[in-house]
Amino acid sequence: MRRTFLAVAALFLLAFPAAAKQNSAETSGSDKPPAFVFLDPSVPVFSDFAVGGFLTNQYGLGEWGKFALSTLGLGLDLEYTLPIKFPKNMRLGISQHVDYTHIFPKKGSNLKRGDDVSFSIGAFYRMPFSLFGQPFAFQPEISYAIYLHNVDGQNLSKASGWYSDQALVFAPALRWMPSKISKLPEWARNSFEIEFSPVYTISIEHDHTLNQLGFRLGAVWHIKGASGAKSDAKNDAKNDEALAASQAEKARLEKALDEERKEKERLQKELEESRAEQERAKKLEEEERRAKELEEQERAEAKKAQLKESLEAVRKSPELLLGVDKSELTGFSPDGDGLNDTVTFRPATSYMSAAPESWSLVIYDPSGNPFKTWSGKNEFAPKEIVWDGIGDKGDAVFSESAYKAVLNVVPCAADRELLGMDEMSAKVEGGVEINSGIVLQKTGDNEWRVAMTKFRFDPNEATFKQLNAEQKKDLDDTISHLVDKFKKIPDAKITVEGYANNLSGTKEENENELIPLSEKRAQAIMELIAERGIPRESLDAKGMGDANPIASREDRANWWKNRRIEFLIKK
Repeated sequence: MRRTFLAVAALFLLAFPAAAKQNSAETSGSDKPPAFVFLDPSVPVFSDFAVGGFLTNQYGLGEWGKFALSTLGLGLDLEYTLPIKFPKNMRLGISQHVDYTHIFPKKGSNLKRGDDVSFSIGAFYRMPFSLFGQPFAFQPEISYAIYLHNVDGQNLSKASGWYSDQALVFAPALRWMPSKISKLPEWARNSFEIEFSPVYTISIEHDHTLNQLGFRLGAVWHIKGASGAKSDAKNDAKNDEALAASQAEKARLEKALDEERKEKERLQKELEESRAEQERAKKLEEEERRAKELEEQERAEAKKAQLKESLEAVRKSPELLLGVDKSELTGFSPDGDGLNDTVTFRPATSYMSAAPESWSLVIYDPSGNPFKTWSGKNEFAPKEIVWDGIGDKGDAVFSESAYKAVLNVVPCAADRELLGMDEMSAKVEGGVEINSGIVLQKTGDNEWRVAMTKFRFDPNEATFKQLNAEQKKDLDDTISHLVDKFKKIPDAKITVEGYANNLSGTKEENENELIPLSEKRAQAIMELIAERGIPRESLDAKGMGDANPIASREDRANWWKNRRIEFLIKK
């Protein structure tokens, strides 16, 4: 039985290319139709009642397959396609089915024989397409069904009698309309459809469900037919013509209004041009007046400059110096090893008659935020200021980072008056840049920590592909400095820790994004160090995510300190 049904289905499918071949022969000399056109508007449209008959065959799945091999039956179908217009000739409809099915029991089961009668109601959506010029429709349908079972048991089973249950039926039907086959009578070509569809049934029993999978094959006759649909199309065309005439009249009125608007715009433009001409004349007059004022101002400033020059011949303006030993400008490492642990600044001012009104020496971190400040009022700055690398908040400098020291001095009122300086222009400043080296911060006996923020990675990655040549050289130099430092601590265990900023402040971001990314970045740095000769067995990498933040969430100016790589060294 299964082979018979499959053979019928195969013959049905083979009919499509045969029909396409006949249509191609009839239209030889014309353009070859596309192989496949989805939502083809040339496919016939139906908006009416239709009746049909079907042959069905299904096979039990799971528990149902333990009792029956298959079912075979006949069905009647009543459809109504709703007169609702959707784009591309798509349609929506409802369907009713009455089916009689004979059950073929499985040998050895408790079922001797069985018959089903089902009544169902459902909905479908019709989508037309063409294949090799032949009209088709894809018509998926879902139905709700009530089943009446009449079964006889065997092997002394008590399962005999009438039963009822409910079911959901899914049928993604494929329909073919033989409208292109000229040998068929017109009433058949414009009204009939042949359907082939897989069928999936879910039967809802008292305490469990049964599943069946199969096919149905049949034909449907549309009572009104495609000719009636063509009549509806003619009426629609008339309505479209009336609508087009209305739209043409509307376009004519809009054109008249547009011409009127353009005339108003022309008059408005002439008025604006007249006003602009008046504004240009007024502006020219104003420019002449300003030119005279500027000329007078330049003469006054020249006279003032001449007076200042004569004063400067007697007294020079203040000069500002910030002396630092050149050896302290690079490799500054305040780690207590006796080498470059401090920087000594030597502020110096000259040509001042009295102590300045104020002075300040400010160390700025790599992000331009004040890190350490010394200041005074109505006194000269100390001859020497020693910095140990600690900021105002008690935090230490980062390794391999640039810190800028800036000295600001505001001369006293007497010096400003002598030189003709106002209070805003009296401020003079000078500064130097100090570059730190590898700073080993001692955290315990035979334990140190190195903190760095200068490593650059590709956005949201642990790679260096987007770095330019200068950045790659800087990375290479930094790794070389680290390796040189680590080699001076033999037999040490080094853990590379990656840290990140938690933008949302949530646990989910930290666990799902920050910890995995920071661990990959720590591993990338660890690999670069291993490539330079540090034994791999002495290295380890950890992703710390947002742990141990240096700056709080409120201190956004110093958030950059949280995005860092730290090296924990234990001997």
